[in-house]
Amino acid sequence: MKNFFLMWVGFLMVLMPICGSFALSKQEQIEHIDRQITVLQQEKRGLEGRIEFYESEANRLQFQNTELSSAKKYWQLAQSSKALVQEINQKIEDLQKEKISLAQTP
Repeated sequence: MKNFFLMWVGFLMVLMPICGSFALSKQEQIEHIDRQITVLQQEKRGLEGRIEFYESEANRLQFQNTELSSAKKYWQLAQSSKALVQEINQKIEDLQKEKISLAQTP
């Protein structure tokens, strides 16, 4: 799932602007960036919800001797999801900078 997500975001972030930016007006490019930001923010919210679930499960299971391995699994899932959220935040910041740059160019 992580690989699919990264490939999808990579496609969205790299190929789409390159292919479409030549034919788009500046306003259309800004709108395209806004749509990309919206998609990324939705994915980020979904991941944050999963992180909350994973941490809750890990906290619940960590004190049950027979479930310690399950608790560790949930902590690992939470950590990998947090790493994805950080990547998404960076992509959103990059897109916002690109949007500002586009808006400032004549």
